[in-house]
Amino acid sequence: MAHKLLMRVRLMDQWARSRRGLFALATVGAMLLAVWLLDGPSSWWPDRSDVVKDARTPRGKLARGAQSRNENASAHALARQDGLNRPQHRDRHTRDEGQAVERRRTSVQLDVPWVHPGMCEEGMDPPMRAERGKYLARFRVVRSETDFVHAHPDVQRWIIEEVLSNIRSAAKRVSSDLNLEAAAPLIWVHPDPATMRKHSCVNDNAVAYYDGAIHLAPLDQASGASEGVEMDDERRRRELVSELRQSLTHELVHHVLVSNGVGKPIWLQEGVATMIAGDQPADAYALFKKHRVEVSTMTDGPAPTATLGEANVYYAHAYVMVDFLDRLCLKRTGCGWGELTQALTSGAVLPEELFDWATGERAADLAASAEVSVWQDYVERGNFAPATYELLLHRPSTPVHSSDRL
Repeated sequence: MAHKLLMRVRLMDQWARSRRGLFALATVGAMLLAVWLLDGPSSWWPDRSDVVKDARTPRGKLARGAQSRNENASAHALARQDGLNRPQHRDRHTRDEGQAVERRRTSVQLDVPWVHPGMCEEGMDPPMRAERGKYLARFRVVRSETDFVHAHPDVQRWIIEEVLSNIRSAAKRVSSDLNLEAAAPLIWVHPDPATMRKHSCVNDNAVAYYDGAIHLAPLDQASGASEGVEMDDERRRRELVSELRQSLTHELVHHVLVSNGVGKPIWLQEGVATMIAGDQPADAYALFKKHRVEVSTMTDGPAPTATLGEANVYYAHAYVMVDFLDRLCLKRTGCGWGELTQALTSGAVLPEELFDWATGERAADLAASAEVSVWQDYVERGNFAPATYELLLHRPSTPVHSSDRL
């Protein structure tokens, strides 16, 4: 009897050890899976060669606010903000997220106005930092076959799928237009603008911002509400999807530019991002003509104390300046945003000189047609002078000459 009891005790001991071993193995496996899900592959835009052919931040934006496009189209350009650094998270989950973010952040530190976590220029106090960390820790990784986002649990699934389905196409377009490439940023999808603003320092009209990662918040543009929309309302759904695509594209422009060392001038950042995203204000030229701003003041962005109206004027001027330079590329091969970014990153041109330099490069053959200068004529008329426009339409197709000067 004693022998049988001893055997049973040994068997139970072996069984217990086996159980502990399996439990330990399962724990290790779960931890490895969690790390992989949080970190993702080191390069999550596969086949980067098909994203861009040539060499390009935080979606580097200043605090910008927006109203419903139906109410104020010019204010729509203010609906995004950008930053460079990331917040310091406290709890373990958020700290791991922060480490994953850190591996993808650009090493370039530029003299730009959006270099603060959560767009908090004065920094975050400990309570806010802790609250933000807890908030971001609630986000979960959601993957498609090629990409992933960090989504808040309250974000509707179809919204997440819309963002995922547009990442690669938006990246291709941005990289192609800029003639630059960059590693993919992290993308955080918030439940609504109000919640996003609560855990950052963006203004009361922001629907997206960049602080080293892209932050998006779905906005019901049709009603002006700050929540998502139901699938059965197709019109509102299409408007929301359009807004998300524009926000994503706009932020990617800043990300690619800053990742390639392009910070200022801010007019280039904002104007090009607005043009590529297709979210230009409808009354940009009206604001441009009504409120004159000197080009020399456009290198930096709007002052932190700028009113919404003043910021609107700034972004209208940034768009018109970029539109002007873009129109000067007519029949010019090799003329594009890559030409300007190369001039900046090579050190051939300073940010405050870029507009005059680009105008000289692109409008040298048009100078004789202007009463004062091609740009001053454009400022006065809101368009090219008739003689300039005629020359522009009939100029021969030739390459730009910037390669000789860089």
